[in-house]
Amino acid sequence: MIAQSVQSFLHQHGVQYDVFKHPARSGSYSKAIASHVPPSQMIKSVLLVDLQNQFLLVMIPADRMLSLYHVNKHSHRQFRLADESEISRIFFDCTPGAIPAFGHAYQIETLIDEQLCHKPQLYLEAGDQQQVIQLSQQQFHTLTRNCPRGMFSVFPDICPQFV
Repeated sequence: MIAQSVQSFLHQHGVQYDVFKHPARSGSYSKAIASHVPPSQMIKSVLLVDLQNQFLLVMIPADRMLSLYHVNKHSHRQFRLADESEISRIFFDCTPGAIPAFGHAYQIETLIDEQLCHKPQLYLEAGDQQQVIQLSQQQFHTLTRNCPRGMFSVFPDICPQFV
């Protein structure tokens, strides 16, 4: 079931979207494979927290890894990965482990990896472990037009210390 906050956010912006089920999987890459979606078009959402306990959501392609170095450099802040209790508290209406892509639906600052801005279709967590939302690039842009963009990810084989 789509998380209520995500569903309200989508409806508030008048965006058309499709939802489809997939076998339960953990991890965006596994969900992409189970859904027969190219991993480069599946959004992996990563929740971070800085030294002042301010949260940041970063959206990257599922086939890439987050570069904390690039996020910290871009934001001029020092972030770490949010822990499970922080994730559960922020995404209170989601299944544990299902981090939705739209931080603004939860009043969380959000960054977009540039790699997502060139895909014709994008897929993202619906807030549970068994549904994926499909959006066109135009719909995605409508929902994220005010989010800063940058290069926040690398391919996994470049630097294994990235998330």
